[in-house]
Amino acid sequence: MHCANAQNWRRWQIPCPFLVPWRRCVHSSRTSLGVDDPLGWAFGDVHGDDYTLRRLAVDYRLAVINYEYRLAPEHPFPTAPDDCFKAFKYFAANPDLLSADFSKGLIVGGSSAGANLAAVLVHLVRDDPHLKDTPITGQLLVIPALVHPKAYPEKFKSSLLSMEQNKDAPILPKAMIETFYNWYKAVPTDPKTSPLLYPSHEGLPPAYFQICGLDPLRDEGLLYEKILKQVGVRTKLEVYPGVPHGFLSVARDITLGKKYLNDFRLGVEWLLREGLSKQSFLAARG
Repeated sequence: MHCANAQNWRRWQIPCPFLVPWRRCVHSSRTSLGVDDPLGWAFGDVHGDDYTLRRLAVDYRLAVINYEYRLAPEHPFPTAPDDCFKAFKYFAANPDLLSADFSKGLIVGGSSAGANLAAVLVHLVRDDPHLKDTPITGQLLVIPALVHPKAYPEKFKSSLLSMEQNKDAPILPKAMIETFYNWYKAVPTDPKTSPLLYPSHEGLPPAYFQICGLDPLRDEGLLYEKILKQVGVRTKLEVYPGVPHGFLSVARDITLGKKYLNDFRLGVEWLLREGLSKQSFLAARG
């Protein structure tokens, strides 16, 4: 596997390592995966998911992009989604860096705040006429944040109960979510904060969801999956009862943790099948 770093790809000097398997994929050109995953838009770096991404690169013959956007509060909203979109456009214009053929497919995904940015990115790419030749073919949304608590649409409030039901949940209680949004300086009703609020979700790529039952964010993920399905987007959903947001950080080896990790791989495989044979994969991390 070849490891490189596109740190100088633009003037902000943001690390953007990528991994490219040496052998060509037997299903034609190499595929591509990018990740973008700080915690709550404010913590973390490219090293947090390094092992997982290396395994995916080797096991599925994926070229991997691991993108580190600028963090809040020093770089408030909309820096994160704007950085991700700029990175996407850069690599879309330079596929040779990855030995990738994006016409074979391109998946974007992430966890928590990264899933939020992935959900935003698929809309931005869909709506940009200059990217019509680089369509995203799948999205991986793991424990996603999809609508600001202060921007719940009236018609959906009865479906969005988990923020209060799980307000005292371990790892990510409601108070911490509010703190992250405050640091992010998010505009609640802006779809770049709350992708559930985009006026249209039609024409989006297939979406794979992993949602935790004790997560304050649970219901927005369930609702978003339902909305996508209603407009014809293919979806696949896994729910993990009784465990909180990010439980793998403290309980990776329990039975449900092992299932969660295996389901993640199965979700990647499903998205690869749902796209255009063996695809390129761009992930956002959270």
